[in-house]
Amino acid sequence: MPIGLHNVNKESLNMLPAMRAVLFFSSDDWSDDLKTSKYHMATCLANDGYRVLYINSIGLKQQSLGSQFLKKVFNRLKTVFKGLRHVNANLYVFTPFILPFHSSNIVSRLNQLILVLSVRLLQYRLNISEPELWVFLPNHVSLIGKFNERVALYYCVDEHTLFSGVDTSFMHNLEEKLIKHVNLVVVTAKPLYESKKLHANNILYLPHGVNVEHFSQAVVQNFSAPDDIARITGPKIGFFGLIEDWIDLDLVAYAALELPTYSFIMLGKIKVNIENFAPIKNMKFLGPKPFGQLPQYCRHFDCAIMPFKINAMTLNVNPLKMREYLAAGLPVVSTALPEAQGQGSYVRIARRREEFVTLLSNTIETEVDRRAISSSVTQDSWEGRYRQLRNEIGRIAPATILPLI
Repeated sequence: MPIGLHNVNKESLNMLPAMRAVLFFSSDDWSDDLKTSKYHMATCLANDGYRVLYINSIGLKQQSLGSQFLKKVFNRLKTVFKGLRHVNANLYVFTPFILPFHSSNIVSRLNQLILVLSVRLLQYRLNISEPELWVFLPNHVSLIGKFNERVALYYCVDEHTLFSGVDTSFMHNLEEKLIKHVNLVVVTAKPLYESKKLHANNILYLPHGVNVEHFSQAVVQNFSAPDDIARITGPKIGFFGLIEDWIDLDLVAYAALELPTYSFIMLGKIKVNIENFAPIKNMKFLGPKPFGQLPQYCRHFDCAIMPFKINAMTLNVNPLKMREYLAAGLPVVSTALPEAQGQGSYVRIARRREEFVTLLSNTIETEVDRRAISSSVTQDSWEGRYRQLRNEIGRIAPATILPLI
């Protein structure tokens, strides 16, 4: 049986009725601990009666050979050979095998051939015809027009051309070509809107949503403290998310040294060297936590932080965690990200490291109404964001896919 089919009952696939469908080429893997916009939008699609084929990320960054590269290849192969996963009634997850040398024309063509053939096979087996095509990365441009899609959209959540480890010029050319040949570009930050609208046929500014029901549990449920923070005394300053090179750990360290009775609890996968922070005992890296446990941690945080470095890349982000913190009833102290400004008194903006410390101290000393904070984002649900996008797709759906030149 072909790779990608052995985990799903073959007879049940043959009986699948025709229905509205989406080929969903994600920039994240379904099983990641962090549940990003891709996870939430795919879930909304499935709940709305669409058959969703969620294709795990093909990656973006150029990889260098070495032990870490081989480990990634091995882990990828393990996922590939798990085959097609039937997650729920309408949602299927597939992991393609892709060689991570994205700036090589030869490898790119080989990857495209393997990917298109694999997905076309699954498209046939899942009885998917004339789907919507959702793509999230510039190097998905080669997929446009390959699946008899009735509409194609590019959902852009980052300025991908500025990521470390990518060929900026090469990625910029791919993205510009992609933007010109999809029906709709969706962006999550206003700076992205300004930069992408120049080439887009249609463009929609759609900030991230939040799973209010999930995170508001931190306000309404009397969770006990997780074991790894149960014995921590004093104010608890919380962070969750990917700990990458865009997080200003030096700023967190400065605040931890200035506020020695506070504990800075950093949750998330660590992708940078943190050895220099080991002597700072009130700066605690506790690793990634399952999405389901985050409200339990938030219940015992006193304040949350968004310590992003301010640079060309981060000026284009709309942190998903901002509304998640707020839904959990937490006041937020952030660096000066454009999308964090104008969020009201519950998100305080620091432009200097001294101000970051002062705002943290003031926030801890000020009594807050956590229920009121949580209620401030009830209108920002993922279901509401999805409905906005669905309405826009309905408006432009009759348009014809533009052929690639």
